[in-house]
Amino acid sequence: EMRLLLEILHRRYATPATVSRAGIIYLNHMDIGWLPVIQSWAEANAVPMLVPAVDRYVGLTLDFITQELQQVVPLPGLTMVQTLCHLLEGLLPQMEGHDKDIEMYFVFACIWAFGGVLVSKEGADHRVRFD
Repeated sequence: EMRLLLEILHRRYATPATVSRAGIIYLNHMDIGWLPVIQSWAEANAVPMLVPAVDRYVGLTLDFITQELQQVVPLPGLTMVQTLCHLLEGLLPQMEGHDKDIEMYFVFACIWAFGGVLVSKEGADHRVRFD
């Protein structure tokens, strides 16, 4: 069995033949949002205990960052959530058997996933505001 994933820069570069033969579906990150990504990740990694922490922190943090803070490189919320998932995946072995500390690991990953790209210059340290 062979699978091929085609990623194009913009849908205007996909010809009708490519779309029909390859079955290309265009999904805009603004249309799907970040929630299905993290829910799918939690389900695939069998960590449903993270769902309350996701509900408590992620939405509010993304809103705060996009409205109040400045990033070195502007990142969409979906990219920051993917970074969060990658960091949590690396922390999964340490999380095993420490159910009471799950939120601590989650907050640690959030700090780096969301706060790692914030501007820290003279007179405007957005990392301090994020803290």
